[in-house]
Amino acid sequence: MHARFKVNETIGKIDVDLPDYLDELAIADLKDGFASVRCIGDDNILFRGPRAVTSKLAISVKGDRNRIILGSDVNLEGSISIGGSHITVLIGAATTFNQVRIFCKGRLHGVYIGRDCMFSSDVEIRTSDSHSIVDLDAMKKLNEPDGVYIGDHVWVSKRVFVQKGAVIGDDNIVGFGASVFGEIRGSNARIVGAPAQAVTSKRVTWSRKGNIRLPDDDLYAWKDLPLL
Repeated sequence: MHARFKVNETIGKIDVDLPDYLDELAIADLKDGFASVRCIGDDNILFRGPRAVTSKLAISVKGDRNRIILGSDVNLEGSISIGGSHITVLIGAATTFNQVRIFCKGRLHGVYIGRDCMFSSDVEIRTSDSHSIVDLDAMKKLNEPDGVYIGDHVWVSKRVFVQKGAVIGDDNIVGFGASVFGEIRGSNARIVGAPAQAVTSKRVTWSRKGNIRLPDDDLYAWKDLPLL
């Protein structure tokens, strides 16, 4: 089985293989294992990998044909709120949340978070502004919803805001209080500021270990993980 969905205007559509070891569950039927679950609508499905820890994750879905895909060994504290249809939220294997809020509104876009990402507290990811900005001359809405892409092995620090349409490349560090808008490609950078920019004067990566032995510690073991 596989999932094909559009992330945002920059990334476009992606195809993801869904391994047989993922549990496939109707969100409306979820009871145990989550902080809370609220679902209004039809054909809303959650896929969950082995050893996923979700007891502190709240889920709210209002709409039809939405998908939430949680990889193996994730440990998620926070909330995923979807208001719309045909939206996919994918969180890769071994990714951890310490109070992260994901808000999706609209249709036909997604949130993609890669494997072995580490999110601190008070992090917010949004795919819409929840209000409209209108060009009065063209009588056109200017701020349509759009998805978010965050690559593999990204450390997102406390109080970071990731806005609709954002793209963050693999193996980066997003600094305290950054506001990420638009596209930040490349790897091994510190991403700081509001709006955020990549600082590339030194190539950097990060490790979950407080004490590491260099060069003996494998700083790239995350590359051997499956996506889910």
